[in-house]
Amino acid sequence: MTIEQMKERKRELGYTTEKLAELSGVPVSTVRKIFSGATRAPRQDTIEALTKVLRKKQGDYTVADFDQLPEGRYIELLDGYFYGREGRDPLPQSVVDALLIEEAVAPYHAEKADGTSALSDNKEWLSPSHKGNKTLADFDAMPEGWRGELIDGELYGLAAPTTNHQRIILKMAFQFEKYALDTGHPCEVFPAPVDVQLRADIEEVLAPDLIVLCDLKKDTGKRIVGAPDLVAEVLSPSTRSRDMVLKLNRFMIYGVREYWIVDGDKREVLIYDFERGRIAERHSFDEKIPVGISEGGLTIDLSRL
Repeated sequence: MTIEQMKERKRELGYTTEKLAELSGVPVSTVRKIFSGATRAPRQDTIEALTKVLRKKQGDYTVADFDQLPEGRYIELLDGYFYGREGRDPLPQSVVDALLIEEAVAPYHAEKADGTSALSDNKEWLSPSHKGNKTLADFDAMPEGWRGELIDGELYGLAAPTTNHQRIILKMAFQFEKYALDTGHPCEVFPAPVDVQLRADIEEVLAPDLIVLCDLKKDTGKRIVGAPDLVAEVLSPSTRSRDMVLKLNRFMIYGVREYWIVDGDKREVLIYDFERGRIAERHSFDEKIPVGISEGGLTIDLSRL
């Protein structure tokens, strides 16, 4: 929930500021500062406390709530209830809360008070226990059909991609695959959904939009364990901060050779060629975009998108 959504929900419920403070345990003065805009970056636990009081519950959800779900989920909304794609019963409230609340609190912590990125502090944010205590076992126990990521001990749901998102990924995957077939290159291309655990001893799972994998021993059949050679993410509003900061840091540190951030709205690609030290090179969809790991053998054409 954004602050404006919280205000609207507060009005719907008829809560006074004092009542909201009482129910959430957040001091009245803090609630006033947040709702007036005096506090730019509320604490995560404060936002969580307010969201838990103001959130809707199974049976109350609307299409507007459905559209706020994070990217990549396979969930249906029927009569105010969220269902997993394969589920006959509504999703547990705890699962719905995880999908909605985690996305709600993330935007408030993209920047520190001085305007710099909190997520860019590698040592702090690369600790799997920094935010939560979820494990691979928790990730694997999520309902069938659920898609998401496990980062910093927290589960993040991913919403169904847009048609343009899929159009970009399929166009890229086709060209990577054709190059591999034409040249006999041993690398394989995996468009989403595919789970990636960057290191076997780190209990985190990422779900890139596309990967190129040259060491096929890293493919366990269940997920990729180890760094892919190339990762591409297509930006969306709900995953932008994770793709551009949090996941960028991980890909750099754990051995991904090349990372593409694709912005369909701006029609450009931001390339981080970690192997050669070429950082944040911008390319337009209207040019032939070079693939660093191909050593000059492949360019990607997105001009018709």
